[in-house]
Amino acid sequence: MKRGADGDAGGEARKRPSRSGQVTLKLLFAEDEAEIILGIAGSTMQLLESMANCKMKLSKEGEYYPGTSLRELVLHAASVEAVVNAVQQSLNQVGGDSGRISGGEPNVEPGGARLKAVLPVDAARALDENNLKTIENATGVAMQLLPQVQPPGARVDSSEQVLSLRGPLQGMQFALSAVATPLGQLIGEAWFSTWASTSHCRTPVAASGFGGSLTLPPKLPGQEHSNGSDMKIPGGVASLIGKTSATGWLLMKMLFSAEEAAFLRRNRDALEGIKQACHTEFLVVPEGEYYPGTVLQEVVVNGKSAEGTVAGIIEACNKIIEGLGQLSVGDQRQEFGTASLKIIIPSKATNSVLGTGGQNVAQIRRQTKMHVHVESTILPQGPVTDTSEQIVSFYGPIPSVQTALSLMADV
Repeated sequence: MKRGADGDAGGEARKRPSRSGQVTLKLLFAEDEAEIILGIAGSTMQLLESMANCKMKLSKEGEYYPGTSLRELVLHAASVEAVVNAVQQSLNQVGGDSGRISGGEPNVEPGGARLKAVLPVDAARALDENNLKTIENATGVAMQLLPQVQPPGARVDSSEQVLSLRGPLQGMQFALSAVATPLGQLIGEAWFSTWASTSHCRTPVAASGFGGSLTLPPKLPGQEHSNGSDMKIPGGVASLIGKTSATGWLLMKMLFSAEEAAFLRRNRDALEGIKQACHTEFLVVPEGEYYPGTVLQEVVVNGKSAEGTVAGIIEACNKIIEGLGQLSVGDQRQEFGTASLKIIIPSKATNSVLGTGGQNVAQIRRQTKMHVHVESTILPQGPVTDTSEQIVSFYGPIPSVQTALSLMADV
């Protein structure tokens, strides 16, 4: 049965009636979880509003936050406490039957939750790594601020970023309370009511996926006259010409979006050419197999030398950029000329990346001019062993990808 949704039509960012003086929090939910919150003809959401003394707004079915398949729930209330209470009521509703909240991610553990909160840029920037770590230590909820800003381009009153939360369901209320507190301090800012009343959710222009037609992302300012040279990662096969490496075999594990992995599977001839030129082997996991806790797929690259492995990855990434118009690893690009990377490294090597007091990761940021984040989740869960691994995320200028890969090859 189709359930009515409380949303506005249209594909552009839309402004809702301003609720000046009220605290606002935005959350993203998977389609099925959003329908649980909504209930038949909106009945469940009306009950939640009454119980929490909070106004709630859900984007329409099929209208998703940019770069995702998630619907946006906006909560307005007179205080931070009321908003957090409404959040808890909503989480209880979604997680009541299954005991978990997936946020669209597969293989979420019992009692676990994956959430995404949408914050105005000022509130997002107040959450530095130390603040996020303090919240994680207190709640058990790991948080990562995604670097992409919506809408792309110059900052406007409605500019916002997504905060990803991962951890026990019972810790989410306290984590979101800590996140929402700065929002209560910003309601007097001139831009706040615009941000609170604006949604960037929209109906995707065209669907793309396995076996479907792929559409390039819309051109951004400055892209119209590009000759494509700034959309290519330097290095690759050209970097191997005339060089003899003394290093031995090197295996690197990468994560790509399902669309990017499907592109590589479809272009077997191109991968075969890269294998021959760079003396590497590629293993792309089958369709539908995702890295735990994500909607990303693993690609393993094993080369006869560190240089060959890095060159092979660069060539594959350039093929993705050429074919899909971007290298996003499932994230919406912040601006033209940038790329995202996710590299899986042994957990025992994370200290080499971080360094004492974060000195090494700060140096990597300076060298690459990229945002670098070592995710706290260790897989498999439990004591660290020789097989334990973690994800290192990069986001920044496309030409810096070569440096980032070379540095990770040395870990």
